[in-house]
Amino acid sequence: MPILDFRWLFLALAVCLFPFSALYIGVHVLKPYVLFGFIYVVMALWCLSGKVFFYLKTPFVTAVLFFLLYIFLSFFWSENQHATLMALIKITFVLVLCFVWAVDIKENNKQFVSSVILTLSALVVTVFSLWKCYLFGFDKISLMFLNGAVHSGEQEFTEFIKSIFVSNPIAQYHHGIAIYVIFCFGLVLTLLNKKATVAEKGLITLMSLASVVIIFMTLSKTAIIAYFILMMALLFNHRWIFGINILLCFVILISNPFYVRNAVFERFSIIFTVYDHMSHIQVPPKQENVEVPPKQEVVEVPPKQLNTSDAGVSERVKLWSAAINLFQERPWLGHGYRALGDRYNAISEDDAKYPHNIVLQILSELGMVGFFISLVVFYYLMRSFWSFREKAFFGKLGFVLMSLSSIMISLQLEEFYIWFGFFMIALHDFTADQIVLKGGHRE
Repeated sequence: MPILDFRWLFLALAVCLFPFSALYIGVHVLKPYVLFGFIYVVMALWCLSGKVFFYLKTPFVTAVLFFLLYIFLSFFWSENQHATLMALIKITFVLVLCFVWAVDIKENNKQFVSSVILTLSALVVTVFSLWKCYLFGFDKISLMFLNGAVHSGEQEFTEFIKSIFVSNPIAQYHHGIAIYVIFCFGLVLTLLNKKATVAEKGLITLMSLASVVIIFMTLSKTAIIAYFILMMALLFNHRWIFGINILLCFVILISNPFYVRNAVFERFSIIFTVYDHMSHIQVPPKQENVEVPPKQEVVEVPPKQLNTSDAGVSERVKLWSAAINLFQERPWLGHGYRALGDRYNAISEDDAKYPHNIVLQILSELGMVGFFISLVVFYYLMRSFWSFREKAFFGKLGFVLMSLSSIMISLQLEEFYIWFGFFMIALHDFTADQIVLKGGHRE
């Protein structure tokens, strides 16, 4: 069956082109990764025949279908039906692609091939980003890192982000690219859950290198938190992988290329500057009658002390507050899936279309009913592996915790790498524990 292997070429093209969201075929309507993904799904369904329907019986997949059905129903009371319709098409494509891919892996033992595809995609986007850094100028990056101008909203850092990432053909913010690479790493570890061969160890080493490079390049707080959680999970069953990553981080921090060590410390000084900001808020009421004009006060304060907040933090606080207010307007059914993009964008300086918190997104868009269904989905996901004790348990738990940490502060419902990991975890348990009898024989 030559089609059995040929279709994976289209899957590889789809996954490798996924990070390059600014690439279109012809007009700005169809993206290449969607076309290649659709071709792969059609070919996979042809080869898998009726086996896909067997996997629809899994409790997790059934819960996801009910959740998707409710999302479709939200179209009828959506405030922006056009936006809801476009988002429905996207999330349906993502769910179908991830589900079929996970079934294909289980039926045809394609874990290693899938790991190669994910590794290749992560390496492509990492190398391309490094090349864009070269074009931007390593001397400018070095000076920016040295000066500590690495907080969201600062002019130098904003120019860096827009030149490297928010430009064709990537057109995504730095945290989106960094999180994608980290999640590819987590997916590879989830797929290769047995004792690693030499080839698999090579893939893991390459993913470790790409992950470390991308987090120090982008300085994304969300990606670093996800990376940290994944590393902690590896302490329980893959200590050699943990050791490789710690060594790579140590080498970069010690060698300090482009003053990256100073940039990392300054990036996370937001914890202290937010505290300073809160303390400064309490001072103005006592100084209302002071004769010194505000502009003179600003001149006297050193620039470092003026940077009392990170735009990435302050923007999220505004979005979260708006999401709570929107939820209170329509608490039961919500405003419709992805129907609030214009309202979030009106209060955001970064053109945000969702609140960067999955709980608040579901509550504001789908209401309490949608939130309850999402809890059922998560319950069946956790049940899929919580009682299934085997060597990869902590790796799977690490992936789920990494996903939770990311969707609570950055990601949203349509990220394909999160759903792919969830389907892999759920279907692994189903095929391992469930017994199907045909003619009195175990299948």
